[in-house]
Amino acid sequence: MVDCGRQLYYNMHMNEKGFTSIVLIVFVVVVAGVVGYVALFKKPVSPVATDQQPTNSQGTQTSTTPLPLPPSNEMATWSIYSNATYKYQFKYPPEFEKHTETAEKVFLRQKLNQRTTFNVFVNPEVGLEGYDIYKSPKSVVVDGVASQISFGKSSDGQLFINTSIDRGGNSYLIYAVAYGDQIETEKMFSDILSTFKFLK
Repeated sequence: MVDCGRQLYYNMHMNEKGFTSIVLIVFVVVVAGVVGYVALFKKPVSPVATDQQPTNSQGTQTSTTPLPLPPSNEMATWSIYSNATYKYQFKYPPEFEKHTETAEKVFLRQKLNQRTTFNVFVNPEVGLEGYDIYKSPKSVVVDGVASQISFGKSSDGQLFINTSIDRGGNSYLIYAVAYGDQIETEKMFSDILSTFKFLK
């Protein structure tokens, strides 16, 4: 009787292990398939600014216009950041503070929500890798230089909005990172970017 009970327990235990193994194998195969599909069909996004007019899918030139400035009464309280080494400046609203600054980068963050940042890096090695594109790139002109704004979102909801400008042998990556409202983040990025200009 004891041997029969042990045999029954052994058979039931082995069947559970076998079932768990099969479920685990199926899960691994599905994950590998999804990763393979994404790797095969996902196009890399790398915004590059050019001095020529962008073209649409028919090959004709599309017009790009400078970003509109926020209302002047809104900008009256904004601070000015200037970089003498790479000769650029921009304005930023009072809810942001300078967190980190070197000759090659400036890192601003929102005072109340420190996970919302606005950053400028010169000659960076950074891009949208790891972010899914949630919106088509937008053509803009930043201080006379044609560029595109790209929009990415990570799996945990982090927004990454950026543009890259090549000028004078330098590449300027301007980007915002935020967890929060997509429309507010895009407006904040566009408002600050609209004040960006190169110094002579």
